[in-house]
Amino acid sequence: TQKTRRRVAWCAGVCAAAMLAVVHVGAGQRTVPFQGGIPVAPSGLKKRPLPDKPVVFDTAEGQDIRVVVLTRGLEYPFSLAFLPDGSKLVSERNSGRLRLIRNRQLEPEPVAGVPAVVGNNFGGLMDLALHPRYNTEPWVYFTFNKPLDGGGSAVAVARGRWNGTALQDTHDVFVAD
Repeated sequence: TQKTRRRVAWCAGVCAAAMLAVVHVGAGQRTVPFQGGIPVAPSGLKKRPLPDKPVVFDTAEGQDIRVVVLTRGLEYPFSLAFLPDGSKLVSERNSGRLRLIRNRQLEPEPVAGVPAVVGNNFGGLMDLALHPRYNTEPWVYFTFNKPLDGGGSAVAVARGRWNGTALQDTHDVFVAD
């Protein structure tokens, strides 16, 4: 029937357009380097210098975001925990260090009391969280890659009591097997 022929023609047109789109998209692709038959991933983004003054970014939601550099000298900062006195704890993923920013200044020495951490491009010292009743229970919780006997590591959650300068009584809460 005429209706069936129109449907077939429409489907053929849609398929042809889709194939052209695929061919066109494929033509714009970059060649990917291979090593030993395996594609080589890009090495990462170029490091950009931190700005000297605040920067404002537009968002798709129509709300501007104002970004201000708090400090310099951190190595792969991963997570931030705001302490009630205005200080900030910052985890450095790859190095496994916990750092303290007090009065807009990065303390020169890492925070003591963090256990051994296996740091790499995929893990290390990661998320930070304060106890929900931090004012009466000053526990700082954190996730990290814990070294295992015989090599390797496991994802773990630990906590330590913040005394204002260091973590004390640090112990594991959970270790994945």
